[in-house]
Amino acid sequence: MRLRGLLVAFGAIAWLLGTFALGYWGSRAATRDLRERTALVSPIVILDDSAALARLPLNADPEAIRDVRERLSLRAERLSAAGFVVIKRSSIVAAPEDLYVDRSAR
Repeated sequence: MRLRGLLVAFGAIAWLLGTFALGYWGSRAATRDLRERTALVSPIVILDDSAALARLPLNADPEAIRDVRERLSLRAERLSAAGFVVIKRSSIVAAPEDLYVDRSAR
């Protein structure tokens, strides 16, 4: 009786592992085409410089404006070095919201 219980438990564990393995391989095969296509495309982000500058007061001194622009430029350089294509918002006709970089420009 004890041997039968062990065989049932072993069978259940083997069935679960097989199910997980088949699910993993099946999902990898189903998304292979998508992964291959996205490997060939550079990711794109949109840098919204006007929103960062709009946060400044109307009478902001040129030094504050220069500081914001330098931080935006540094952010764009870092994104470019990480493999992203960086586009200014003023050049965009339409794009999904999730492509925009954080508008606070910290």
